[in-house]
Amino acid sequence: RYQDFKFEAVILDNETADISIDLNLTERVLAIDNEGKWVVESISEPANPFDEWKTER
Repeated sequence: RYQDFKFEAVILDNETADISIDLNLTERVLAIDNEGKWVVESISEPANPFDEWKTER
């Protein structure tokens, strides 16, 4: 996934610069066609499977 992060800096002078950081982020959503009108709602992230693997020693 080489396009998930972009960074660009333009040095303006010895004290200032224009900096741009682009991140490709995603969000889980559920989209339902409700009589021709799309209804979109956010979905919770799934549980972290590694939490179930924790063991006490």
